[in-house]
Amino acid sequence: MKNTIKLLLIIVLMTGCSLIEDDAANSSEQPEGEINSGNNNGNNGNSSNGENNANGAANSNNEASGEIKITISTVELVMMQIEGGTFIMGNPGTEPGGNFSETPQWQVTLTKGFYMGKYEVTQGQYQAVMGVNPSKFAGNVNRPVEQVTWFDAIEFCNKLSVMTELTPVYTITGRTPATGYPITSAAVTANWNANGYRLPTEAEWEYACRAGTTTAFNWGTNFISSDQANYDASYVDEYNTVAGTYRQTTTAVGTFAPNAWGLYDMHGNVFEWCWDWFGSYPTTAQSDYRGHDDGAYRVIRGGSWLDYEATTLRSAFRGNNGPNSYNSNNYNIIGFRVVRNK
Repeated sequence: MKNTIKLLLIIVLMTGCSLIEDDAANSSEQPEGEINSGNNNGNNGNSSNGENNANGAANSNNEASGEIKITISTVELVMMQIEGGTFIMGNPGTEPGGNFSETPQWQVTLTKGFYMGKYEVTQGQYQAVMGVNPSKFAGNVNRPVEQVTWFDAIEFCNKLSVMTELTPVYTITGRTPATGYPITSAAVTANWNANGYRLPTEAEWEYACRAGTTTAFNWGTNFISSDQANYDASYVDEYNTVAGTYRQTTTAVGTFAPNAWGLYDMHGNVFEWCWDWFGSYPTTAQSDYRGHDDGAYRVIRGGSWLDYEATTLRSAFRGNNGPNSYNSNNYNIIGFRVVRNK
C-alpha cells in the first residue's frame, strides 16, 4: 500500500507461552508469535549488532529490512517500521455515536516513519522493565498491563530506552511520589529528536489503527462482533448488530486478528494512552501534529473490554482521562503500546 510498509512487529515473551489465551491454545499448531523457549531465538549475540549492552539488553537489529529486535532479561521486543504518509483523521460526521471532538475531519501528514509495537505492552514486559505488575487481571503474563497512569507509561518508555542504550525521549521532574508507583504527578517534556521509546501521538495512533481504511473499524466495515475484538458485545447497537460475548476481563494480546498492517488489539481489550493533551482538532491540514500545548486530560484510544457501546471502539473515537488515573471508575481499562522514531 502506498506510503506504508506492512507492520511485522513481534512482541513476545520468551517463556514458551502462547500469545493466545491459555484456553484457546490447545491447538497442535503453534500460534503466531509463539517462541518455543530455549536459546534458538536469534538472540545469542551471534547476529549483527547482537552484543549484550551494559544493561543486559541484547540488540539484534536489521534496520535495512525494517526490523529492530531487543531482548531484555526473558522478554523479547521486535518492532517493524511504518512509513510516513498522509491520511484523513477523524469522523466524517456520519458515524453513529460519534461526538463533537472527533470532527471536523482534517488532513494529517506524518513526514517521518516510525516503529510501533505490534501488541499492547504486556504484563510480562512491564514487569521486566519496571519491576512491578499493577494489573488487576494478573495470572497470564501475555495479557496487557493495565491500571497504569500516563506518568507510569512515560517512565516505562524512559527505562526501556536506558536499558537498550537509546536516548530517552522524556525529561521527568517533580515526580510524585519520589519513588514507587503509581506516579500521580510530574512535569514531562519531550525531545522529539531522541531515538528512544515513547508513547504514540494521537495522529500516529489513528494512522496506524486505520492502516489505510476509512471505515469505522480497521477491517474495512462499519460493523464489529465479539469474534473480532474484546468488549461487552452483549448489547446490540448500530455497530454490534448481533449480541455476542462479554468476557468481563482482558484477553491475551494477539487473541484476535490483526489489522492490515499487522497490529493487534487496536479495537478493544484496553484503552491506550497517547502523548497528546485532549482538545479540539485543528481546522486546517497539519504535519506531525502533537496536540495542544497543555490541558487537563490526556488522550486514550481504542476502547476496552468493559465498553458496552461499540462506538467507543471505532478508529475515530477519542477518549480522555487524567494523566494520574490508573483505575478509572474502579475498572482496569487503560494500558499502552510503545513507538520509537526511525
